[in-house]
Amino acid sequence: MGLAAQKNNYALYLTYADDALKGRLVAAYKAAGRKLDVGKARLRFRSLEELPMDVIGDIVAATPVERSIERAEAARGKRK
Repeated sequence: MGLAAQKNNYALYLTYADDALKGRLVAAYKAAGRKLDVGKARLRFRSLEELPMDVIGDIVAATPVERSIERAEAARGKRK
């Protein structure tokens, strides 16, 4: 997981342990009446108040460290 300040917004880089967690993120934004601005692994937002912190916490907690390391190593292997 990473956080970056961009020129026009902030970006939260994260990976989903499964599609159900991404579905919860989509549902949380819909319930709040906000537009979800998300890419493959990047969630863009303008203020912290826009983030559904409970869902973000669930996504982080559900992704084992070993799984994150595997994904990072696999991504590096593809670049070679």
